[in-house]
Amino acid sequence: MKKNLIVLLTLLISICTAAQINFEPGYIINNYGVKINCLIKNVAWKNSPVSLDYKKEDSSETITSKIEDISAFSVAGYNFERFVVQLDRSTNDYERMSVSKKPEFRKETVYLKKLVGGSATLYKYEDGNLIRFFTRKGTSNPEQLIYKSYRDGAQVGYNNSYKGQLYNIMKDKITDNDKYKYADYDEKSLVKLFLDYNGASDEEIKKYNDGQTNSSFNIKITPGINFSSTSNSKKDAQGTFELQSKPVFRIGIEAEWVLSFNKNKWSLFIEPNFQSYDDSDSKTYGEGLSEISNDWAVSYKYIDVPLGIRHYMFLNQKAKLFINVAYLYSFVMGDSGSNFKYGSSFSSYELKATAANSSGFLAGAGFSYKNLSIEARYNFKREIFPNYGDWSSKYKSFGIILGYKIF
Repeated sequence: MKKNLIVLLTLLISICTAAQINFEPGYIINNYGVKINCLIKNVAWKNSPVSLDYKKEDSSETITSKIEDISAFSVAGYNFERFVVQLDRSTNDYERMSVSKKPEFRKETVYLKKLVGGSATLYKYEDGNLIRFFTRKGTSNPEQLIYKSYRDGAQVGYNNSYKGQLYNIMKDKITDNDKYKYADYDEKSLVKLFLDYNGASDEEIKKYNDGQTNSSFNIKITPGINFSSTSNSKKDAQGTFELQSKPVFRIGIEAEWVLSFNKNKWSLFIEPNFQSYDDSDSKTYGEGLSEISNDWAVSYKYIDVPLGIRHYMFLNQKAKLFINVAYLYSFVMGDSGSNFKYGSSFSSYELKATAANSSGFLAGAGFSYKNLSIEARYNFKREIFPNYGDWSSKYKSFGIILGYKIF
């Protein structure tokens, strides 16, 4: 079954690679200021890009340009402009935090994402955990709005110079000091302030945001069936007992956070689910007086709580394929455990082991259409008796999970 899942994942990735290339109408501006209409690969950028893939409208050839080749581009509400700016990359990580209150600027050529246009323009630069906002008036070069955390002895200090910068830029129209005092260094707060200054309405800002994706939150119920088995061994037993795969019903509920970047192709999920597995078998070795019998019985009731990451591959607006991987923690319920019975012509005894909480990994692939989904999932082997040195029971399963999104 493990091999089957690997083949399935490989096939899905191969089939869908082309489906991930979405070229949409937009335009670029070259280094001579010439605007060229074209088709741009829209990846719903989270980080500020350093390159761009596009096609000429009358050609199927993909052109990859570097930041030095294109001064600006626009597609589906994403507007980026190239500038040479003074950028402070100071970290918020306490262990590596600067002891200087002043920003540590260095000159860089970057693409800045245009958030609000007008007499005062707001831009955003993002690179991983680093987020910086820039502003400019007229045709001046963008200036970074300064916000920096720094180590002040054993404490953390904050340079909030951006509030004074905003006051100096906007005091001709916005005289309420509280507007600057309570302005947070985040996109939502700054966009609102720049809209107020530029006299724009919420409708007008849509021309910058149309087509951009937002994060969302989904809840699914997830019934399904697993084909589960255990591989059991004990130091005193004869060989290893393989309890064959048997169907096990499972029921769960999934909470999924679809991330806003890369056109909602990535999400995080947690899916608590309950399962109950019971099986037994016996084997006999030898004949006559030398005959030995071993009996195994496993009863395993548990709640799995996987926490994972999922990648979607869109086929159209309603249908998509997906693959996911997760780390899971399994909570044992009730009197879960295993019985081992030994019998011979000369002696017999019975031993019991109690199952304990355990952890493992899973991988899956599936198809989603509107509110419905189906997934093939493989749960890799995990030890359900981790507290017994000479007693082992490896549990694994392969299942089919149905999903229905309730909101």
